[in-house]
Amino acid sequence: MGLFDRFRGSKPAPPPKPNLVANAAMLGNDMVLAAMIAPAGHPIESVIAQAARGEFTPVIADASLYWTLCAVRASDQFQTARLAELLRYARITPIERATSDQHGWTPPSSDETEHWRSVVFNDTNNTYELPAPTPELMCSRCYTLCSGANAHVIPWWNEHAGDVFTTYRCEACWLESLDDTQRLVESAQFDDDVCDKFVAFFQRHEKTDVAARLAELPRAAVREALIEVLAQVRARALVLHP
Repeated sequence: MGLFDRFRGSKPAPPPKPNLVANAAMLGNDMVLAAMIAPAGHPIESVIAQAARGEFTPVIADASLYWTLCAVRASDQFQTARLAELLRYARITPIERATSDQHGWTPPSSDETEHWRSVVFNDTNNTYELPAPTPELMCSRCYTLCSGANAHVIPWWNEHAGDVFTTYRCEACWLESLDDTQRLVESAQFDDDVCDKFVAFFQRHEKTDVAARLAELPRAAVREALIEVLAQVRARALVLHP
């Protein structure tokens, strides 16, 4: 599930969109989880320092706090002070719950939590600099802030988790990450199970025509059809949204 995945079924009226400052940047689940459990020296500390200096305003979905807390384990060293510092500068924004009774969000799968954790613990030795332009999303690969046409939402094949995830990428990273996904589709690893995960991905993003086409095609034709879909994403003819 991506940051704005929802339960299927009836949908209540969405909450009003918040009024955000011009330099707002949405943080992905991996970034929020890093504030909670990453070791000292993780790049999230630089991100928080830049927020403290007023260089950008972190935006965190309320559901993201729930999903990332689901990924915390009893063996983790929970960084309470660091999380509090992030929340000091962040704007918490509500997202739509698709359950009719409004009692909660769908819990993340084990693959999703493993994906977020792998990002957190694989990035401890990197350093990142955030650019000056007005941001809208933060790239989960290089941690730069993206604005306007430079922000991309793509299907990304995570080899470690063995699943397709919603990923935010900047202009410098999105094509390489899309290549990762296409290599999987063109490989011998592409089977019925992987195909079903792509169908679920496009259903979550409400691209029901794409999902239905992939689900209904004979398996022998699915690979070619999915390569065409990825080509549409690459050409920006098919645009996904957070």
